[in-house]
Amino acid sequence: MLFEMPKLTLSQRSVWLAQVNQLAATNHKVLAYLRWDIGEFWAGVEPDQNGLFAGLLACEDPIRPGVINATHQCCEASIRVIW
Repeated sequence: MLFEMPKLTLSQRSVWLAQVNQLAATNHKVLAYLRWDIGEFWAGVEPDQNGLFAGLLACEDPIRPGVINATHQCCEASIRVIW
């Protein structure tokens, strides 16, 4: 969904999503950064359109003890787990 916001070509979007997937597959948290020019007269609301993609930040995030068990318990309790 994030890559729907900035103006990226399909080719650019594909390249960045591949990078996100590669980083996520190696247990990294991946954040995408966008910037907005809000101009001189800011309306005071969160900008949600016309963001300019600025890049990715990846942080190592090793799985902590107990997370796998907690995830299984969530699934058994019909809680949807998003990977």
